[in-house]
Amino acid sequence: MSLFKLMARNWKSSTLYLSVTCGGLAFYYDYTLTHDVMRNSCKKAAYYGEERLSDPNAPVRHITVILNPVANQRKSKKLYTKWVEPLFHLAGIKVSLVETERAGQEYNLMEIMSNCDGVAIVGGDGTIHEAINGLLSRPDYKKAAETIPIGLIPAGQNNSIARYVHQNHIYYRNQKEFLIQATMRLVDSCTQKFDVIKIEPLDSELKQQQKPIYALRDLRYGLYQNNFYKVSGYAFYQKYIKPLWLRIKPNGKPPKIEKIEYTDPASLKSITVGNVDGVTDFRACMMGHKKVRLSLGRNREYNPSDVTETKDVRLNLVAELDEKMKLSATEHDEGKEEEASKDNSKEKVDEDKFLIDGQPSQAHSVVISAIDNALTIFTGPHKIIIPKKAVDYRAR
Repeated sequence: MSLFKLMARNWKSSTLYLSVTCGGLAFYYDYTLTHDVMRNSCKKAAYYGEERLSDPNAPVRHITVILNPVANQRKSKKLYTKWVEPLFHLAGIKVSLVETERAGQEYNLMEIMSNCDGVAIVGGDGTIHEAINGLLSRPDYKKAAETIPIGLIPAGQNNSIARYVHQNHIYYRNQKEFLIQATMRLVDSCTQKFDVIKIEPLDSELKQQQKPIYALRDLRYGLYQNNFYKVSGYAFYQKYIKPLWLRIKPNGKPPKIEKIEYTDPASLKSITVGNVDGVTDFRACMMGHKKVRLSLGRNREYNPSDVTETKDVRLNLVAELDEKMKLSATEHDEGKEEEASKDNSKEKVDEDKFLIDGQPSQAHSVVISAIDNALTIFTGPHKIIIPKKAVDYRAR
């Protein structure tokens, strides 16, 4: 009782000491569990390495690592060196490390990538987006996507694409465990096929100037998505800024859905055109490998009767943006934004952006289609190893 009386008399100091103690215990608990995961993964990777050494005729796996050193506030290289690289070496994998030096270099590297058993992309959503587009822009993309699987190592801040790919196969408590588990999918050689969204300009002249853009996860357009991207940098205050920002900004118009075609059976997609909290929004989203109903939002622009059933559908969609909000890529590149927006406010031009896998891109009327099994990605269920014979390490 004297202890409780002492704490009651000095409640400020007691609260401070108790908070520090609880925080330290929580940190130690998380630290211990993360290192247990790393220890078990190292044992598993070492088993693969010993198995390869036991067979001198076994081929050596070669993985090319494309690392973005400035991702996650320049922490990505340190994360890779501590949590990813040791697993590759223990598994006996030959690693070729390439550090990018400029934006868009991942795109150029994947265009010429060859002579490897896989590519590990270490970075955030932007790094992965560039690498995927570089691979799919090749003339031989079908053969390249089949022979060069890619692994997504989440070393960025958001990592939404990696979470989407690994959502059904990886459990993690923090980013370090996510890095370890994603790396072990490359070590295990677990691969799965993934569909992608192909976005092409509707205008024939613009189509000749621009290459198609590919999205692994989704395509978004509208006032809501644009402002969501703007306030995403305010990590601690965005949940307060976002509703206020959307209230003071004017409401825009949704894009016109000109044509939707279906072919059964094929990929699974979801298109939403409508209102999100009173703000227009458009989203084309990959729904993994689940059968889902095609939804067109609350303010439905198009409601075909053949999507009332839950079924597999291939989607070819033409989305025509409002003429007042259209700005061609040529005008944008030549710096003629002011001439193109004489009749529009500055906010209107600023709103005219797509978010493709979370990355901003100039918006224009587009044709959206699905490509089945376009990518081979290292992901899948965890492999359980049963040693051929038990070894008593204590006898060594």
